[in-house]
Amino acid sequence: MSNNPKLTFAEKSEFVGSVCWLLMDYYWFKGQHLAAFVLIPPTILAHLLVIIFGEKGFAYVTVYAALNSWVIANALWVIGDLNGVEIFITAADTFFKLAIVLTGLVVFLSFRDKSLALILRLFRRFRIRP
Repeated sequence: MSNNPKLTFAEKSEFVGSVCWLLMDYYWFKGQHLAAFVLIPPTILAHLLVIIFGEKGFAYVTVYAALNSWVIANALWVIGDLNGVEIFITAADTFFKLAIVLTGLVVFLSFRDKSLALILRLFRRFRIRP
């Protein structure tokens, strides 16, 4: 997360991924299957680019991995729900649990080294600023 007002490639990727994710969920909610399916690859790809091009370090990578687990879980849930295939729902559940474990791990470790404000800032969806 840079202090430079110019967005990094990773930040742009996260923004694009978040917009795709929002639209994917909207089309899923509206029952527009094709549109929801078409948005799955760019949603996942954009968030994977955040891991590749984002800041490095255990906290950053763990937060990015938690968010990617959540994105993948959501995509699997869409596929399973719209196609009625239970294995995708089961896989989604596994990825949701992984996201929870990774989030818990990074929050636990942040209490240990008093970096909770940094960790919460990494979860941009919380929009918390120290």
